[in-house]
Amino acid sequence: MNKTKILIVDDSDINRYVLESMLTNFEVLEASNDAEMYDILNVHNVDLILLDVMMPKKNGHEIAIELSETTKYCDIPIIFVSAKDTAEDILQGFESGGFDYVTKPVDEIILKARINSVLKHSKKEQTLEKQAITDPLTGIYNRRYFFERARQDWDLVIRHNRLMTVCMIDIDHFKNVNDQYGHDIGDFILVEISKLLHENLRLSDLLARYGGEEFIIMFSGYTKEEAFLACMRIRQSINQHVFEMNGQRIKLTLTYGLADMSDLKGKGALNSQSLDTLIKIADQRLYHGKQSGRNMISMQGES
Repeated sequence: MNKTKILIVDDSDINRYVLESMLTNFEVLEASNDAEMYDILNVHNVDLILLDVMMPKKNGHEIAIELSETTKYCDIPIIFVSAKDTAEDILQGFESGGFDYVTKPVDEIILKARINSVLKHSKKEQTLEKQAITDPLTGIYNRRYFFERARQDWDLVIRHNRLMTVCMIDIDHFKNVNDQYGHDIGDFILVEISKLLHENLRLSDLLARYGGEEFIIMFSGYTKEEAFLACMRIRQSINQHVFEMNGQRIKLTLTYGLADMSDLKGKGALNSQSLDTLIKIADQRLYHGKQSGRNMISMQGES
C-alpha cells in the first residue's frame, strides 16, 4: 500500500529536517520555495502540504491563494506551520486557504493529530465527490459530470480554436440480453464494456455513461477521422471479447456515431449551445448506424 505523501514547503533546511523527523510514517517530500513546490506537484500526487508562512520571495499566504485558484491543486489540503501565533495571523491563514494552523516550535503529538484529522476529512470529501460524479454501477463518470466537464473544455475549444469530437455509443440488442439472460448479466456486461472502453482511450479522453446502455466519449484534440481510428480499436476489442458469467458466454457489438467541429460549419457562431448541437449530431449518426445494420462507426447522417 502506498504511503501518504506529505510535502513540506519551508525555506529553512533545519525546519524541514525537524518536521521530516516527526513524520516517519509518511512519505515526505521537500521544497524550499514555490518553484520547487510546483516541480514536485507536477510529478507527485501529494495528499497534504505543510506550508511555512514566512518565506523570503513568496510567503505562504500568497502560495496558498495561488494553489486554491488552480484547478489541479485546489483540493490539496494545507496546514500552515508558523512562528506567528496571534489570532490575526491564524485567521489570515484560514482566509488564504489553509485547512489548519500549527505554531512553532512544533509539538509532534499535536502535528500528527492535526495531520490525521485533515487527512480523514479530505478522504471523506474525496469519497463524496467521487460518488457525485461517477455512475454507481460502472464506476465511470456519470452524465451530469460529463456535461459539467465538457462545457468547461468547450469554452477552451471556442477561445483557442481547438479540435473536439463527440462519440455516442449504444450496445446493440441489449434489451435481448436482459430478456434472455436477466438483469444481473446485463449489469455485468455494462461494467465490462465500461472497462474495455476505458482501456482503449487516452487519459485526455472523457468517457461517461450517458444512460441505460448508451455511453458518450469526448475526444479532445481529435477530428472525427482520428476519432474513427480510435473507435476502430475499441470496436475490435469489443467484437473479440467474450462476456462470461454464470456459465454463459455472450458476444456483443456496439454502434458508434461521430461528430466534430466541421459539422458545425454553417450553423452560426460557436457558443455554449454549440456543444449540445454537436452531441445531437453524434446521436443522429448513432441512430443512422443502428438503422443501417449496427456494429458500425457512423459519420453520416444529419448535420
